[in-house]
Amino acid sequence: MFIKKENLTIRNATAKDANQLAAWWNDGTVMSHAGFPNGLGTIPEKIAADLASDSDETTRRHIIELSGKPIGEMNYRNLGDKTAIIGIKICDFAEQNKGYGTVLLIVFIDALFRYMGYETIDIDTNLTNTRAQKVYEQKLGFRKICVNENSWRNQLGELQSQVCYMLSKEDWLTTHPNVEYVFIRRSDTSDISILTPMTLTLYAGDHTYDELADENTALLTSYNDAVFIAFDGESAIGFTHISLRHDYVEGTEGGTIGYLEGVYTVENYRNKGIARALVSVGEKWTQSKGCKEFASDCTLENTESLRFHLKIGFEEVGRIICFKKDLEG
Repeated sequence: MFIKKENLTIRNATAKDANQLAAWWNDGTVMSHAGFPNGLGTIPEKIAADLASDSDETTRRHIIELSGKPIGEMNYRNLGDKTAIIGIKICDFAEQNKGYGTVLLIVFIDALFRYMGYETIDIDTNLTNTRAQKVYEQKLGFRKICVNENSWRNQLGELQSQVCYMLSKEDWLTTHPNVEYVFIRRSDTSDISILTPMTLTLYAGDHTYDELADENTALLTSYNDAVFIAFDGESAIGFTHISLRHDYVEGTEGGTIGYLEGVYTVENYRNKGIARALVSVGEKWTQSKGCKEFASDCTLENTESLRFHLKIGFEEVGRIICFKKDLEG
């Protein structure tokens, strides 16, 4: 999952986040509400190993960023029957009490309902956390299910009470019909009718619709390829195609290389950071496949593409002119 709401981003946590998560989780002041006033006492290596087992279908941990800086975490866990339980922590104390938590929960909940197929979302909090209860009930519309008094003990052995809440998709969409944010997810073969019109625009004149539909079907079932689509509400507004290349890639040191094969955004959504966000998601996918380098190319005359690549962190490593000749017989 990747969500962008103005200067706030929610993205999947990766092994590269293990050090930051360890720092937060070992800080008792951060973890006290979760019952660990002394911190978890964990190590980055264990966190990285645990993150490797995350999946969209079971459990997924996320990093919250403010203008690119990690400030907290969110997560959801699939409880079955189209029900997820969620959690959030703003771990950077300097960014607490600024309303970010409410904004983040709104877009996170909306994405789980609108894009991830959930029908019910659960959340709970400590009975002493009255601020969270106010947000859940008054700003988000959660319904209080129960209060479990003295139902568990924290790390110090002190009895704790828990408040449990539930929210249905029907209630949410009634009160929040048009939540504005950009959502990016990996595409699958069910997206052919969404993806192909965009690829037809990007590669205008080079292929027919049916040819591209066939190519896209192959890409979406390939181990070495991934396509990510950006949405604004129900509208697809961009995509990127990322591949794993195993042969030599110009300017790299060899091995398996992540490669930006193409990126596109609908005209009205350009210059808003969406293409950058799509590429960022693709980069993280290649890292999850063990890539150490990420590469791309553009034609010599495409100065707009050159500027874009340099702007998002690529460096130019060479220029080539390609040749061919026809062979008789």
